[in-house]
Formats: sequence, C-alpha cells, structure tokens
Amino acid sequence: MKKLKTKALFFATVIMISAFASTANANTVSTTEWGTFTYTQTFTNAVITAKTSITKNTASSSLRTALWIRNRETGQEYFDEYKVAAGKSSCSISDPFDSTKPIIVSSSHEVDRGGDTFIRCLLDVPYN
Repeated sequence: MKKLKTKALFFATVIMISAFASTANANTVSTTEWGTFTYTQTFTNAVITAKTSITKNTASSSLRTALWIRNRETGQEYFDEYKVAAGKSSCSISDPFDSTKPIIVSSSHEVDRGGDTFIRCLLDVPYN
C-alpha cells in the first residue's frame, strides 16, 4: 500500500509540475496570400497568451486576436479582450491569471483584407 501511495504522489507531482511549466496549443494553415498563418494559445508562468501571425504581410491585411478567460465551473468571466493589428505580421494578447482556479480559455484568430475575413480559427482549452 505504501508503494502505491508513493507512486500516486510521484505521478501527481509530475503532472502538477508539467502543468505549471508551460502549455501550448498551436496550429498552422498554409495560404497563398499570407504565407503561413499561425495561431497559438500558450500558458507559461501563470500568463495566458493568444497570438495570431502570418509570414507574408500586406498593407491591406489586418490580424485580429481575441482572448476570453472564464471559470470552467461557474462561467464567470475573468478576462475579455479583442485586438486588431492592421498591416502587421503578428497580433497578441496576454493576461496573468490565478492558476488555482478551474478555467477555460477561448481565443479567436483571424486575418482579413478590407473587411472580408478569410481565415478564422477558434481554440477552446480547459486548464486545471
């Protein structure tokens, strides 16, 4: 029984350390107009960051990134922000949060030209 408790404690410790170290959710989409479209959601040292980027920048393109952080159990909203970067190759939003709370992080990543959205990707990731 003592060996089982020791193993359980070891695995719980490993999971906790890896959860607090760094977590990343990312994806890429190849496009002819904007090159590689990358969207990420990272959690490092109690900071959540949502980032949208492209490799071919055009003056008429806009990147949009939105980030929402909510309590996973109650739905209470902790953070809600939307950012636009016109004519830039990346756009990001960061927010520190209480890593002891059960949260769900949602982010929206878009690139458009003249108001017509061409790529929209959504991420919903539970933490804790």
